[in-house]
Amino acid sequence: MEATTITHVTTNNPNNTNLHGAVVEEVEGLIKVYKDGHVTKSSSVSKLPLIVYFHGGGFCAGSASWSCYHQFMARLSAKSRCLVMHVNYRLAPENPLPAAYEDGVNAILWLKKTRNDNLWSKLCDFDRIFLAGDSAGGNIANHVAADALIKPLNIEGTILIQPFFSGETRTESERRVENNTKSSVLTLASSDTWWRLALPRGANREHPYCKPVEIKTRTLVCVAEMDVLMDRAIEMCDSDEKMNKCVVYKGVGHAFQILDESPLGHKMTLEMLCDIEAFIHHFESL
Repeated sequence: MEATTITHVTTNNPNNTNLHGAVVEEVEGLIKVYKDGHVTKSSSVSKLPLIVYFHGGGFCAGSASWSCYHQFMARLSAKSRCLVMHVNYRLAPENPLPAAYEDGVNAILWLKKTRNDNLWSKLCDFDRIFLAGDSAGGNIANHVAADALIKPLNIEGTILIQPFFSGETRTESERRVENNTKSSVLTLASSDTWWRLALPRGANREHPYCKPVEIKTRTLVCVAEMDVLMDRAIEMCDSDEKMNKCVVYKGVGHAFQILDESPLGHKMTLEMLCDIEAFIHHFESL
């Protein structure tokens, strides 16, 4: 068989500037990912911060493959000007806590091990890593950030979106929102059920897994006004006002950023993304 030589030919057509197919993902002004997998990066841009994200779902449900999360991750990456690594973790009740924490730590250890091996890591600033998550994922991000095993990898900050914490004593927001079940997808009854399924056998909601862990990194806590979890998130912020920044988004409930398709939901999601971008790149101005 006669050998065939394949060459790339550039035409004189000024519009024919792309040999790699359509752009399938783009962070405007920073990165373009083409249909054939080719990646281009602006020559004026240095390496990007990395967000390691943990999805919500009461430790019992959820997946990085859910379309609502894929859409939110794309918006988060574009607006925050960061790379995003979305982590799947083992779910309860088959795998009760601390399985999710262990998987979160292992994800960070994988980053440490492969930081020089992966093509995408060439774009990543490993001195600027942020742990983030919503609901149960926010709880995981908080607990993973406190784990000594992830050192010496530098965790610059944590971003906790409606973090899932609890206790046996009811808070005012839990009582208020429970009387208006239309205001949020997370009810007090469902919250209690998730915890009952996720905790080790025999544990109650005073278990340390239900509580935030003190960490030494700066933290942004994003709170929904109509969320049963609001008071617990604000209490966490009040415990260290110097390191913790708390922002309350008015008129929206739990998981609004992935589930609320209303104009208000979209508006509050955009505000939250702007706050996350400011937290990462302009912390003092937030």
